[in-house]
Amino acid sequence: MMWRHPPRLGVRLVLVGVIASTVGHAQDLRLEALPRPGSERDELQRLTMSGDSSAGRYLMLRAPSRRFPWTAKRLGFNTIAPEVLFGSNSSLPYGFNDGAVWQGRGTNVRVMTGVALAYGPLRVIIAPEYLSSQNSPFQTIAYAQNRTERRSVWANPFHPAPEGIDLPSRFGDQPIQTFVAGQSSAVLTLPFVELGVATENNWWGPGLQNALLWSSQGSGVPSAFLRTRTPIQTRLGAWDAWYTVGDLRESDFFDRDSTNDHRTLGAFAVSWRPRGTTGVEFGLARMVILADKLSGDAFQAPFTRVGRPNGPDSLAHGMQDQITSLWARWAPPGSGFDAWVEWARFEEPASLRDLLESPGHSQGYTVGLQWARLVRAATARLYAEATYLEPSPSLRLRPVGTTYVSRSVPQAFTIRGQLLGAGIGPGSSSQWIGFDWVRPAWRAGTYAARIRWDNAVVFTPIIPHTKYEDVSLINGVRVGGERWGWRLLLDWAHMVRLNYLFQSYNTPLDGRTKGIDLVNDALTITLSTALHRGTR
Repeated sequence: MMWRHPPRLGVRLVLVGVIASTVGHAQDLRLEALPRPGSERDELQRLTMSGDSSAGRYLMLRAPSRRFPWTAKRLGFNTIAPEVLFGSNSSLPYGFNDGAVWQGRGTNVRVMTGVALAYGPLRVIIAPEYLSSQNSPFQTIAYAQNRTERRSVWANPFHPAPEGIDLPSRFGDQPIQTFVAGQSSAVLTLPFVELGVATENNWWGPGLQNALLWSSQGSGVPSAFLRTRTPIQTRLGAWDAWYTVGDLRESDFFDRDSTNDHRTLGAFAVSWRPRGTTGVEFGLARMVILADKLSGDAFQAPFTRVGRPNGPDSLAHGMQDQITSLWARWAPPGSGFDAWVEWARFEEPASLRDLLESPGHSQGYTVGLQWARLVRAATARLYAEATYLEPSPSLRLRPVGTTYVSRSVPQAFTIRGQLLGAGIGPGSSSQWIGFDWVRPAWRAGTYAARIRWDNAVVFTPIIPHTKYEDVSLINGVRVGGERWGWRLLLDWAHMVRLNYLFQSYNTPLDGRTKGIDLVNDALTITLSTALHRGTR
């Protein structure tokens, strides 16, 4: 459900942030940044931690409440540095790891600011977000309204019943102004562990562009959690753990059934850094979603079997589905080198024999590396990452469901119409490469990417004609710097989308089939306060 408010609410929130920043500069109050996973601040923190295992203790399991620089005082008050994101898409929706904002065609805005309070063991962050989207029209394919299920015309047309995913082709046909709880949290620190509730974005895993199980592609999940306060040191090494139960909300643009607007999420993650190793870290995570509202089953769901939702016994174990992922990271201290891999399986093996015969069945993976070196008071950084979520080769022998799509839980792995996992989406693959030149006061860089969208669809009869693959070729530049107490980042991406929505046409002269190609220019401007005296 979205709450629409007049645009002046966003203006007021911007003014609050500007006033807070100005007061902070004038009086030297504590003005602290809140590094949301997937943001530039988060990326720069990762760059400075690269190769430093002690500094990067939360690198694999990240959230703003974990990265906030809390003071040791019994009573503390901090103003959260305001952040304003302005995005513009010329032709098509486009945006990655930008949180709750819908980056549709036209102008899009996200504004975040707030306060952080600490009283003894209690730490509270109140960081609401104002979201706005012009939501201008663009070509979509309507969901067929002659089907028995009552889904919205904006629902994803490529994954009809009996499967489904709450990933609308467009968020309606009206401009959107929304106010959400954003990066808010309340955490009680206890010996060894933290107990809390939050609506903030989480990021589980080592991926830079894509996290397979939990990323910041969509809004944060209202959840309760129990996690380690800091990595626990043992004879075997350091352990970081997280267990959470949350409420998944349906968007306004999936179906017309108000009885299924809430689902439940149960998940856990464990990260292990072996003792005596040089920058090696391993992780395991599992997420289970249930079609029902929050109940006692959610608390044990991450540790129970869910069956095979895409096999013949799809409903034998109830309305639930799962993702299990394993990851590893290697960052030798002092080397500036960082390499990682994450592997996920979207369907449980039926038996040990099934696992040995088809270990890659329903799999997805990400591999990447980053290299950084100090050159003349600047950091030169080169990075590359590839993600593959397309159907596995076992498609020849047995059913393979599309990644993130579910037959047991129609809305699947989404929150308010956006993905919980990798931003490239279901059945897709991508390759990213980039170079940055980073100095203390400014940065500049360039990147290129290729994305093949929802390629699982070409193996189904949903597309009846010549099956051209829907592919985006992207090149972009990023420039940022600090001036007058503010930090500005400009990101411009030029995208050519080949065979948009798998569409093609026949030329009348030669009878040849050609794809329908579109061009999109995406400009993103992020304005936030710079780090200055009185802050960290």
